[in-house]
Amino acid sequence: MADEIFENPRLAAIYDPFDPDRSDLDAYESVVNEFGARSVLDIGC
Repeated sequence: MADEIFENPRLAAIYDPFDPDRSDLDAYESVVNEFGARSVLDIGC
């Protein structure tokens, strides 16, 4: 369940322009591809 602030469409629209470099996700993408995962559970911090 996402926090309400992250579900606000106005905030979602500006998130990527303020944090455009998502190269931090490359490692996770390679793990997903390696295992052929069809879904991912993000438990956050």
